Amino acid sequence: MPEDAPYAGPPITSLKSLPHEDALMALSALRFIEGELGGPIRGQKLLIAFSGGADSTALLTMFCALRQSQALELAAAHLDHGLREESAQDARSAEALCQALGVPFMSRRCHVAA
Repeated sequence: MPEDAPYAGPPITSLKSLPHEDALMALSALRFIEGELGGPIRGQKLLIAFSGGADSTALLTMFCALRQSQALELAAAHLDHGLREESAQDARSAEALCQALGVPFMSRRCHVAA
């Protein structure tokens, strides 16, 4: 998928909307969070640090798949460090993906090199 193309896949509304292996990974992440990080997340508001890269996209996708069954309220936060010319486009792509997934998106730009 080109970086500027919005997400055009099927809606991610439940674990059933993911491939089997990805659904198992989402359940493993849920068990880890609940078992190692302090208890159930059901009904919680979660702010996902979202760069738009592969790792944070996988994390956001997993929480979208768990959103309904766990009654989660999700939002994504993106920080554009202003270090690369294409970073503004990366932020727009991250926002487009969040919009397609129905996840509120917040973004800031900070020129850290300055």
